[in-house]
Amino acid sequence: MSGKNMFSLPFVILFVALAINIGYAWSWRALALSVPGALLIIKGQMTVFGARKRGDHTMQTGKANPYDKVFVYTWGEVIFMMGWILICWGMAMPNK
Repeated sequence: MSGKNMFSLPFVILFVALAINIGYAWSWRALALSVPGALLIIKGQMTVFGARKRGDHTMQTGKANPYDKVFVYTWGEVIFMMGWILICWGMAMPNK
């Protein structure tokens, strides 16, 4: 868990920097697509890791997790992919 926490801030910084770089290099429309895309990617990762933590608790302790559910698939995957689609659309914008 400490490794995940240690690398989470650089992950966030790199994705926000990617979104800003796309907007700076292409146009304001690209920025308007890429920044929300980066935020959705980050939110999707947070959702997926939260579900994994609940699943890990169940597997390690043999008890039901605090939410009394085991998630296999969550909305995190959908949110993550929506973010990548927005970033790709931003990069596909015509150059200035």
